[in-house]
Amino acid sequence: MHKGTRLICLLVCLTTAIPANWPVDGEDFGTMGCRFFQFQGEWEMTVNLADKEQNTEAVCITVAVASIINYYRWPAASFFDGVNAIYGNIDTAVPIRYTWDFPLINGPVRPLDCADDDPAQRRLPHDTLHTGAEEIRRLIYAVERAYGNIHDIFKTDKSQCGGEGLYGVEHLMRNRFGYPDCRTLPIANPKTKNKVIKDLSAGKPVIAMKCDHVYVLDGFRVNRATGEASFHSCDYVMADSSMGWFPWGKFKEEGLSHVVVDIIPSTTLRAQSPRKRIVYKWGDDYLPYTSNSERKGFIEVISPAGLPLGNLNIALHQKHFDRLLKRVPPALPQHSGWIAQDCLRIPTTGFFELPIDSCMYMYVDIVNKNRYARRVGVIFHDFEYESTESGF
Repeated sequence: MHKGTRLICLLVCLTTAIPANWPVDGEDFGTMGCRFFQFQGEWEMTVNLADKEQNTEAVCITVAVASIINYYRWPAASFFDGVNAIYGNIDTAVPIRYTWDFPLINGPVRPLDCADDDPAQRRLPHDTLHTGAEEIRRLIYAVERAYGNIHDIFKTDKSQCGGEGLYGVEHLMRNRFGYPDCRTLPIANPKTKNKVIKDLSAGKPVIAMKCDHVYVLDGFRVNRATGEASFHSCDYVMADSSMGWFPWGKFKEEGLSHVVVDIIPSTTLRAQSPRKRIVYKWGDDYLPYTSNSERKGFIEVISPAGLPLGNLNIALHQKHFDRLLKRVPPALPQHSGWIAQDCLRIPTTGFFELPIDSCMYMYVDIVNKNRYARRVGVIFHDFEYESTESGF
């Protein structure tokens, strides 16, 4: 499924094959433990010469996003029509229809001895050919198809990085994988460092970005003897040299420019509060290969605790920006009232229209009418208009 021994993150580097195992460097780990994915190794090196569409580069963005999905074990399933642009095949939607088996990847319980643990040794009882390593490849494949091509996710802010910005990662996390509160902050803002420390101290990983690279921060600590603060980098691109504990100044020196914070797989609805608005931005400036497309979709609102959602009002809205088309927004579904289940599909059956010109915004407004606060997950599933999704 994967393309040779190439290590690509805008630049091409050759690497030597190493066994499929978890990154272990002898240092203390951060919140994620050692269970972030190796960038190098056999997990990313299976080649399918008969069907190049099944290959994947497993670049830095893919590995960072997939590692966070694995850390939270969220979403439980991914349903969307992605794209394979690596080989220029962008005419046909690539359907992603997977329910993730995280215990197969990580083992049934955490933590395990990561130095000796090999996901390739875990197999499904009814399918002995499908191992934990294959499940990792499947997750890598799905994440990569969510944005299409390693170069295009960078080209979103022409004022940054010589024309290659990094803001698309935020929208990738929100639009395709159900992290509704995540947002991008510039390192130039002096308050950003404090926000990063707050998130890491609360056990929430942060995505760090520079002009040609993306990686995960997952730890913060202060040396009591010296007072020196350091941050843990989950970055296996350069093996041990870029994985471990480093001072904030070192990341800035290496070009850190932006971070994605508030990466959690749910959002808080305050009790009897005004609306909580989740904004999904669509179009090539936010998520590649979505401009000028006719799509459709549905949204799931989920109680992570498995409890009834209760009394919620939910409304969907769209805002289009192409004045020349004078498009009339399609009628969108709404819900008002008690929900006895732990999951609500909107619409209950079928799909809402998602016509995207150069860009459009999709608003999901949720009002919690319950007497107590709620935490809910919100996942957006989008499909090419003409595609068929049996079972949806």
